[in-house]
Amino acid sequence: MPDMEVHIWGPTSTQSLHSRISRYLSPPLFPVLVRDLPCKLKLHEVGNSSFEIGHFTIQSSYVIHPGPTLGFRVKGNESVFTYIPDHEPALGRHGIIKDTRWTSGFDIALNADLIYHDGQYSDQEYPTRRGWGHSGFGDALQFAAITGAKHLLMGHHDPGRTDSQLTEMQAALKKNNSFAFNYEFAIEGKQFELR
Repeated sequence: MPDMEVHIWGPTSTQSLHSRISRYLSPPLFPVLVRDLPCKLKLHEVGNSSFEIGHFTIQSSYVIHPGPTLGFRVKGNESVFTYIPDHEPALGRHGIIKDTRWTSGFDIALNADLIYHDGQYSDQEYPTRRGWGHSGFGDALQFAAITGAKHLLMGHHDPGRTDSQLTEMQAALKKNNSFAFNYEFAIEGKQFELR
């Protein structure tokens, strides 16, 4: 749509955001080059910063993940949404560190109404993937608990999983864990309203 204006916010790095996006939006990974997109593309490089879009105040913060990666805190008039899709909250030997000064993403998730958080691995899978930049379910739950979140939505599921496997894993997780907040897996069509 030539009249559509599309804005993308991404982390500042040694290479420009345009060159990084161009690498992924090009053959053989993607059939269309960035320069051929018909929309009006606006790229914004941000780091540990704060900016406004409409009535929303957005705080961006670097989080633990290989390569520069941001999490976002979106504050509306009535609620706070934290978006951390690629994240490993702590690389400690025993998982989440109780001292929140050492927990990546803590400040942007503090008392959020809804956190969308990386939940790629089961707790059994995570130990062999420590340092890959993604979370086990248990770490995502602990992260939401220490931040005082009201609701946790886990996404960034392992792409090899089927919907039925995810349904079974979510049921097992709820059976074995009780927390003072609501939590579930992100699924297609799930909707939340931020005010």
